[in-house]
Amino acid sequence: MPVAVFTHHDCLLHHAGPMHPEAPARLDAVLARLAAEPAAAIRQADRAERSVLEAVHPEAYLLMLEALSRHGGGAL
Repeated sequence: MPVAVFTHHDCLLHHAGPMHPEAPARLDAVLARLAAEPAAAIRQADRAERSVLEAVHPEAYLLMLEALSRHGGGAL
């Protein structure tokens, strides 16, 4: 069964800290492995419209994320 994987080049800008398992090198390795799988289809994610985000997240959560982003990020 084919599996679609959505990603975006900005995901490689995410640095969770030196002791955290999520890192650009890990994402690169995962995407490289998936690219070798005939059943995997790697797709570039488009920017989500606000209405799409609001369909699955409460407005208060989106406002909190926007504020966190304006201040340079942080822990969720």
